[in-house]
Amino acid sequence: MDREHRRELKHDRFVDEVGALSARARDNQRLLLLIAGAAIAIALIAYGIYFFRSTRERKAQAALASAIATVEAPLAPATGTAPPEAKFKTEAERSAAAEKEFQAVTSQYGSTDAADVAGLYIARMAASRGDAKTARQMLEDFIDDQPRHLLVGAARYSLYQLRLENGEEA
Repeated sequence: MDREHRRELKHDRFVDEVGALSARARDNQRLLLLIAGAAIAIALIAYGIYFFRSTRERKAQAALASAIATVEAPLAPATGTAPPEAKFKTEAERSAAAEKEFQAVTSQYGSTDAADVAGLYIARMAASRGDAKTARQMLEDFIDDQPRHLLVGAARYSLYQLRLENGEEA
């Protein structure tokens, strides 16, 4: 058998295989279209869920940033002219406004990372008000619910500080 003859045989075999596959595809065209449609639908649903969650997380991060800016806002001095960015006269007024914003983040964006961080801020504010019971419960819930979260170490440290401040053993 010479080289040219072998090439013709391989070519004929390839053409036969493609023809057979084409015939099978035509026979199962409806099933193949259903599978392709289902794959496209699943991809669109997955993208929609991803888009929704990422947009929600972005909005939650913006609300958290606003709440943190409120916590860090300068206070108006008792005498003299106040800087234009000073919105609050007292620390209590600033803390109340910030806590309200943090509560809004946790209630509106419950399952986001920003809501988790806002919950830690709320616990810290409760501890600074002297409400150790609420702060302790919130920190324990955070640690129990999300043991692998990046901020668990900080939550544990805050919990240990609360226990030491209240005279408990760590």
